[in-house]
Amino acid sequence: MPLLFESGWQHVCDQVLVVTAPPAVVLQRLMARNHLSQQAAQARIDSQMPLAQKVARADVVIDNGANIDKTKAAVLKWLKTITK
Repeated sequence: MPLLFESGWQHVCDQVLVVTAPPAVVLQRLMARNHLSQQAAQARIDSQMPLAQKVARADVVIDNGANIDKTKAAVLKWLKTITK
């Protein structure tokens, strides 16, 4: 599946939102969701643009490393800015 920055499509978006989480959390979630080994999950992560580069290119960054309520609150706050 092509990713936004990697495929060069970010220019067609009004805003780019990047969702972050600590690397260990990302790895564990990917392994659980896709039933991947640690090595396969890490290889998939490594094949993508580094998170720091995505964050630098983003208009909005949402932290998804804590609990779901904080993530939902951040998303709702962002949605209010685009639906005025």
